[in-house]
Amino acid sequence: MRYSDEPLLETPPPLKLSEPRPAGALANTTLSLVSQLASGAFTAILTLFLVRALGATRHGSFALATSVGTLVAFPADFGVSSSAARFVAENRMLPARVAEIVADAVRLKVIATILACGALVLAAPVIAHAYHAPLTGPLRLIAVAIVGQN
Repeated sequence: MRYSDEPLLETPPPLKLSEPRPAGALANTTLSLVSQLASGAFTAILTLFLVRALGATRHGSFALATSVGTLVAFPADFGVSSSAARFVAENRMLPARVAEIVADAVRLKVIATILACGALVLAAPVIAHAYHAPLTGPLRLIAVAIVGQN
C-alpha cells in the first residue's frame, strides 16, 4: 500500500477549530433524533406490511434470507471502510494521497463484496437444503441487493 509505506514528507498544519455553537449542536442532535425516529417508524411500517403481504411462512423465509445476507455483508467489508476513514483523516491535508486511499478502498470493497456475494449465490442451494426451506431464490436476491448496497 503506497500511502502507509511512505513517510509523511510534511506535517500538515493543525486545523483551527472554532468554538462549537450550542445552536449547531442542538440542531445536529435534533436532526439525528428525527432521523432515528423516522427510520424506526419506516421499519415498523415495512415489517407490518411484509407480514401481511407475504404471510407467516414466506415472511419467515424472507427474514432467514435477510439474516444470512447480513452475515455475509459483515465480512464483505473486512474493515476496509473504517481503515480508509482512519487513513483519510491522517492525510486530510494531502488531496492526492486521500484520492489514492479512497480509490484503493473502493477497489478492495468491490472485490470483497463480489467474492462474498458470489459465494452466497453458489452456496444458496446448500443453505436452503440445510434449513429445509425454499430459500435459494431469496438468498440469491439478497446477494444481489448486498452488491448493489455496497
